[in-house]
Amino acid sequence: KYVILSYTWGKEEVTSQDIQDLSIAEEEIGCVEGKISWVKVTSACAYARRYYFEWIWIDLCCINKESSAELSKALNSMYGYYGNSMVCYVYLQDVPRDDRPHNNPSLFR
Repeated sequence: KYVILSYTWGKEEVTSQDIQDLSIAEEEIGCVEGKISWVKVTSACAYARRYYFEWIWIDLCCINKESSAELSKALNSMYGYYGNSMVCYVYLQDVPRDDRPHNNPSLFR
């Protein structure tokens, strides 16, 4: 059983290489936490832990985008990854944290 994170890829994404060894990544890029996408990674993991999930699928951490073959294979498998997950968390980068869908006005309306 696992959850999955859905989002759009931005300019400063954490890569699968960053996740392999955080101590090396911190030396090479200054600090993984400095990447904008680190917030969505850590937040999604925190939600997964909060609801007692042991596993989370975050493609930016699991797919080597430098390999076009691996990227193509992973993208073709995404439907199955989403379909087999127990929960899908969605990171909406363009919606402010304090926006509430039931309030008027809301960016969801």
